[in-house]
Amino acid sequence: MNNFSGQLPPELGNLNKLKILSLFSSGVSGEIPSTFENLRSLEQLWASDNELTGKIPYFIGSWSNLTNMVLQGNYFQGPIPSTFVNLTSLVQL
Repeated sequence: MNNFSGQLPPELGNLNKLKILSLFSSGVSGEIPSTFENLRSLEQLWASDNELTGKIPYFIGSWSNLTNMVLQGNYFQGPIPSTFVNLTSLVQL
């Protein structure tokens, strides 16, 4: 819970050993950068109550270590990506 503003920096996608990304009510907005595809070690993504927009990225389906993902309270459009069937470790969505 912060008072950040603006888009997520694409450079965060370089943190390829990151396990937890918590952006709960942080004030970020815009689309999830394509560089986040590199976050394949991510186990938990908490990104609720922000102003994230666009489609939920298909590449999240390649984060095979992901166990928890919370994206509620944003402005995403379109379907849940079919690649989510690959998230076999996911226990919370």
